[in-house]
Amino acid sequence: MVRVLVVDDDENMRNILSRTLSNEGYTVILESSGRLAQNILAKEDFDLVLSDIKMPDGDGIQLTGYLKELKPHIPIILMTGFSEIYNAPQAYDLGANEFIPKPFKREELLSAISSCLNNPNFNQQTENISDGFCKLSLADFISGKNMPAAVYLRLSDRKFIKISHRGDVFPVEQLDKFKKYGVLHLYMKKDEFNEYIGFNISIGKQLEKNDKISKDKKLNFMKHTSEVIMERIFLDGIDKDHFEMAKTVTESTVNMIMEDNNVFKILEHLNTHSDEIYAHSIGVSLYGVMLARHLQWTSAPTLYKVATGGLLHDIGKKELSRELLQKPRSDLSYEEIAMYETHPTRGLKILSDVRSIPSEILQIVSQHHENCLGLGFPAKLSRLHIYPLARLISVVDVFCNLTIGRNSQNRMTVKEAINHMLAVDAPQLDKEMFLGLIKMCKAEMK
Repeated sequence: MVRVLVVDDDENMRNILSRTLSNEGYTVILESSGRLAQNILAKEDFDLVLSDIKMPDGDGIQLTGYLKELKPHIPIILMTGFSEIYNAPQAYDLGANEFIPKPFKREELLSAISSCLNNPNFNQQTENISDGFCKLSLADFISGKNMPAAVYLRLSDRKFIKISHRGDVFPVEQLDKFKKYGVLHLYMKKDEFNEYIGFNISIGKQLEKNDKISKDKKLNFMKHTSEVIMERIFLDGIDKDHFEMAKTVTESTVNMIMEDNNVFKILEHLNTHSDEIYAHSIGVSLYGVMLARHLQWTSAPTLYKVATGGLLHDIGKKELSRELLQKPRSDLSYEEIAMYETHPTRGLKILSDVRSIPSEILQIVSQHHENCLGLGFPAKLSRLHIYPLARLISVVDVFCNLTIGRNSQNRMTVKEAINHMLAVDAPQLDKEMFLGLIKMCKAEMK
């Protein structure tokens, strides 16, 4: 019979665990501290140790170190509350096999026990599972509210531990503690995250097996995206911390888009068609997120719609010739201008055929060249009829046209771009959002 040593200084918790495990046929031995657990481990053998982390007389971290030195064949599961979750990385490095959040769910506890008993080296798995998670900056996290998905802490590419369940209230004070301990990001599983932000991503369901895109190809594309951001998108005069937070959202959005092969192929084609346009699209996505934050539009669903709209807003340009796209607008003929102005409609048609794209993204793509004077294209919509996120992307689109994607000789500084927009573009831009951009950039006006 499987023998389990349960260690917890809380008598009620010990009794609950004892009943739960005894009902499953396990033989349970109870101890109230890490020191007492070490004493019994020196004399007896067990199949599994289940321990709290925080205890006054020998904590779970010390117990893990002792166990892995004395009897490394015995797996250990640590139970973690918010107050001790910051010790999880240390425990993982010492060899802890699994982690269970407090309060625990019976099914998760039994699943963790089964995994450890069947594979004592569970924490030594080599498979990279990070692709299954989406990263959220702590600044985007909604504390004090019922969480729409389970929340995880990343210990490595191979290990993520659940720290709260779907529906749990995430305490406000925990965010400051996470920051104190150097935690910059928390994670959600992709399927729950997509549901949370309103995306209906179905992995490969609309494609035949032989039409799927390789994992290596997607990883290389993600690496290329990160390189573009670091080499071409950051602008002097922009707050680096705010930039990094927005970078997290944009990179997570690209990662999420790659789960839908239809959308990924479109995005990849845009990159191969014109690296300049792809760099511009990443810039619009990233600075769009920064502007949304500055305007206090900080919910994760909104930020990811802005990020996705920025990435895909120029997708219709993939159907236009490179020669046309590389010409200065002043050199375009009437026929070429008419052709160029079809790209929002082309983008709408391309993405309308992809069922996983939310309607809000379609509005951003089709309306990002409408303007507040009613003189934009393709529909000459008035301000009140332009989707608010499209008005935001429109402002950022102009800004990024001036600062990103041009050759180094023609690229404007942040200050030059803002001054140019004040002189030329201001009447057609949404006033609130343009003023937000100015304040966000902290540019010194002439």
